[in-house]
Amino acid sequence: TRNAEDRGFEWRFWQGLCPLQHSVSVHTGEVLCAASSPDGKQFVTGGTDKSVVVSDTATGKALHRWKEDGDARAAAFSPDGSRIAVGLSGNGKPGRAVIRDTESGRPLQTLALDHAVWDIAFSHNGKLLATNGDRVQIWDAETGAPKEDYGPGGPALVFSPDDTRICYSRWAETGKPAAVEVLDLSTGMVLFPLAAQTGPGQVRALAWSADGSEIATGGDDRIVRVWSAATGTLLRSLSGHSDGILTASFSPDGKRLLTSSLDDEARIWELDAASELPKAVIALPPGARGRPPLRDLRLFARENRMLFKHARQAVFANDGQHVVTGSYSGMVRIWSATPPASYLVLDGPAIASLDHVGAVAIAPNNRQIVSAVDSPAATVWDARTGAQERVLRGQADISAVAYFPDSSRIVTAGQNGAVQIWTAPRRSYAIQGHKGNASCVAVSSNGRLVASGGEDGAAIVWDVRANRRLCSLSMPGAIAHGIAFSPDGAKIAVAQNDNRMTGRITLWDTNSGKLLRTIASLPTRVLAVRFSPDGARILAGVDDRTARIWDVVTGKPLLTLAGHNSGINSVAFSADGRRVVTGSFDTTARLWDARTGQEILTLHHPTFVVGVALSPDGRRIVTACEDGSTRVWTAE
Repeated sequence: TRNAEDRGFEWRFWQGLCPLQHSVSVHTGEVLCAASSPDGKQFVTGGTDKSVVVSDTATGKALHRWKEDGDARAAAFSPDGSRIAVGLSGNGKPGRAVIRDTESGRPLQTLALDHAVWDIAFSHNGKLLATNGDRVQIWDAETGAPKEDYGPGGPALVFSPDDTRICYSRWAETGKPAAVEVLDLSTGMVLFPLAAQTGPGQVRALAWSADGSEIATGGDDRIVRVWSAATGTLLRSLSGHSDGILTASFSPDGKRLLTSSLDDEARIWELDAASELPKAVIALPPGARGRPPLRDLRLFARENRMLFKHARQAVFANDGQHVVTGSYSGMVRIWSATPPASYLVLDGPAIASLDHVGAVAIAPNNRQIVSAVDSPAATVWDARTGAQERVLRGQADISAVAYFPDSSRIVTAGQNGAVQIWTAPRRSYAIQGHKGNASCVAVSSNGRLVASGGEDGAAIVWDVRANRRLCSLSMPGAIAHGIAFSPDGAKIAVAQNDNRMTGRITLWDTNSGKLLRTIASLPTRVLAVRFSPDGARILAGVDDRTARIWDVVTGKPLLTLAGHNSGINSVAFSADGRRVVTGSFDTTARLWDARTGQEILTLHHPTFVVGVALSPDGRRIVTACEDGSTRVWTAE
């Protein structure tokens, strides 16, 4: 950036989206539990190092610490914050639970258990304590005397806010789903079960909203479910985790749900916006024609707002402003739960297939966005307000878009070889030359040349000022999935693939169309390609779930960005070349450090991400989705 005060804005923006505040190494083994004090000012963690630590939420500083004689698997504050109940297992003993003074760690009560405790909870009035493990049991919180035993247990339980009911899970039998039940404490009768698993496995995560209206469950089938606490009716299902769910926690206002998983990620889900979601597309069967039907997303995957890495345990602080996470390595992290960033959703037409998935571009003046998703129309949006400015109606389905450097024109490419340059809302002219579908397009930095690639084994370079073909790049038997000019316009990089599903990155002379060299040959498809702003590196999105960076001069591989769970179809450099954004069929866009390869942030979407772009000023990232929507992520 030109102004000194703006330098580093992009880094601050992304840190705002992923707001780590403190990282403290308080445990030497895996963190197994975390709980917040009633006032939100402290939190307690326990783990396999047999230690229990009380820390300050604002600073992360350890305030109190003591050792147990087993793994601290569960912990809970009493309602007044003066006591902490700890559930233990291991160390050659069957298990036990102890209630301690918060400040001194002095034991106040020891419960007469003969089995491991997997979860523990105080009632909201502080009079009762519930444990779950081999048995579901209720205790007198003042004396430690047993009160009720509700039979075989499991890994999780939670009190209702009014203390009239409990919800608990039982261990699943081999090959069967776990039982989850809501029980009336006054009668000891089960009110209703929750079908919290679609297949065999445990339910380890339970949470009850503060207003008592909803219960959240999560287990080995990787799905988070939210239920009506009055009737047991399923309200919504949330998918996104790639491994079993371990914890769930409602925010105090009940509008957000925090979950953590064996995939080492914690996620915040926005529950209050579910009714505003776009419709999801139900894919048409092979050979079918017409538009696909729509379905309501309220019972399906919900887009989540934030993601925290290296987090197997996670809990909302009771102030609603912080999230505490614990990792397998013993690291405890404190995050802001209310980042300043937001995103704007621009609704477009849904698509029926992924033959030509779509594209998005930001105008160099930062004022407009153009997006196209497998339809004959590209939509131009106001980048600040999200208002639709105009629709470019082309000759065929559009699969690629690009802006000219002066932001006055847009070029689109699509099926039947259609390449069109748009100079005004209703004025365009076509460039003829491709004999098959055109799948990618690029504009040189001086605005004089346009390059397009397609399925006909050729890429064509056009001199748009002279209105003539400059040269053709011959790639017999190959399909060009990505094309890019070097910053000086002298070279062109092409991502090309053959019918054996193998790919290459090739480098060409712009004026002559001569092949200069092959940068890389890969045993999988290459789906996108970009030059770095200084022209020294080439970035590619690959179908093997990685993005890769090569040195342009030597062809030496410099970096592999690994973390996506499916092929990467779109890539972009930041204007300073220090950051990389990737989009994937795994429904995420990810931000990376282009020098170290470290993943900085993951942005989640309800469907496939099919296009990404970074604004020249670093203040916007734009992502295009398979469902036709475009998202503008901003810190303003």
